[in-house]
Amino acid sequence: MNEFHRNRGFSIVGFLIFLLIAAGLIGYWYQDHQKKEKIKEAQKFVTEPVHRGHISQKVNASGMIYPKKIVEVGAQVSGEISKLLVEVGDSVEEGQLIAEIDADTQENAKQTAEAQLQSQKASLQRARAELEKAEKAFKRAQNLYSKGAGTQEEVEAAKASLVSAQNSVTEGESSVRQKEIDIRDKEVNLEYTKVKAPINGRVLAVPVEEGQTINSVQSAPTLITLGQIDVMTIKAEIAEADVSSVRAGMPVVLTLLGKNTRTFNATLKSIDPAPKEIADNGQLTSSTAIYYYGHIDVENPDEILRYGMTATVSIEIASSDDALTVPLTAIKNLREGQKGVLVFENGKPQMRRIETGIEDGVRIEVMSGLKEGEAVIVSGGEDIRGERGEGRREGRGERGGNRGPGGNRRGPPGGPF
Repeated sequence: MNEFHRNRGFSIVGFLIFLLIAAGLIGYWYQDHQKKEKIKEAQKFVTEPVHRGHISQKVNASGMIYPKKIVEVGAQVSGEISKLLVEVGDSVEEGQLIAEIDADTQENAKQTAEAQLQSQKASLQRARAELEKAEKAFKRAQNLYSKGAGTQEEVEAAKASLVSAQNSVTEGESSVRQKEIDIRDKEVNLEYTKVKAPINGRVLAVPVEEGQTINSVQSAPTLITLGQIDVMTIKAEIAEADVSSVRAGMPVVLTLLGKNTRTFNATLKSIDPAPKEIADNGQLTSSTAIYYYGHIDVENPDEILRYGMTATVSIEIASSDDALTVPLTAIKNLREGQKGVLVFENGKPQMRRIETGIEDGVRIEVMSGLKEGEAVIVSGGEDIRGERGEGRREGRGERGGNRGPGGNRRGPPGGPF
């Protein structure tokens, strides 16, 4: 009997042990299955953690590089170019002699005018002598008439001769002044045969040759083009969709084309009020895209920037130094203009509404709705519906919007940000 109870007790204990082992195996299988399901579920999505960092929103443009100041030095007199004293690339100073035009014609014209002046002065002396003679004759006629020895006709004739002599002197004086002015003009034209640099700068072009004859009657032909290249100006073409977002004083980064790219930091100086087509051609046609010139001055001490180069321009319109950001590919458009992201938590994607700020074309600032380190789905959640409607991937968002206050964010004062 005791042995029976003893064997029965062993059987119950063994059965309980079996149940415990079985329950443990089932629990292990269930946990392993759940873990695998979570891994399988997670493998459907590509996630990225929310992190902090610098973000800036920029407007991109391109433009040609020009010297700060360009002067086309022309000829103001006609003649043969006798000397060209500079070459392309030479540095010149203001007032430096850079070319000479044959001065024989202008010298001869000056000497002719001087001879004519002497002739006019001699004529004036004769007129003055005649005036003195007429004045004496008039006085004599008046004396004789007052004494009854002369007639009224003699007095009137003497007076007419006097007036004529006075007019001759006035005419002679005017002729002398005209010839003196003519001589000064001839001296100026003679001085124009010596072409001098109007500014300090570098010779950019010499489109003429020694011995070439130039004609300045119709227009002043260009002899030499000078430019001040210590400071260069970029005329960036800003699209009409972007021009309302930019302001003078915004920081700019310039990049040159080519393999060995180099960047230059500058500031946007000004923006033209009229489209570039008006600046270039004086009229606007509706068949062309609208761009506005933004002017940017850049120091060029090493003369790396050259006239005619093309530069890409990046204008920073807003920035934040410590912003929560997520990839733009994670953003979903919800109803009523709201935005959201899919957050992967507890093994499942959950739609989360957020408020966004500035973007840089790759990432976007999150103003509220997420915490640093949370995993957002950047790929694989296209078919998941959120509480406000089905999410769909957003492309590059619009610039601007109400940024609100935030840390070290920078934007244009008084602008649309």
